[in-house]
Amino acid sequence: MTAAPALLPCVCYEDGSNPCVCGPLERKLHHVISYGAELTAAERAQCADEIAGVEGYSRKDADGVTDEQLAHTTLAAWTDYCRDKGLL
Repeated sequence: MTAAPALLPCVCYEDGSNPCVCGPLERKLHHVISYGAELTAAERAQCADEIAGVEGYSRKDADGVTDEQLAHTTLAAWTDYCRDKGLL
């Protein structure tokens, strides 16, 4: 997939019932998981940074994994961060 992340359509509400609140990286991660899109080297590095910034995770969690695994781990790290902060 060659589209820029900001141009990817929302997969949260495929029927258009609600506006998407996902940022460009989150949209891209959902496309990686749902449609097999590929991450660029810069996106992989950004995911590694995001993962490493969450307590209980480390940069090693991003090493040697597929794009789909990295997408899942990044989303899981973000979810854990939100839980830790009482946002969920």
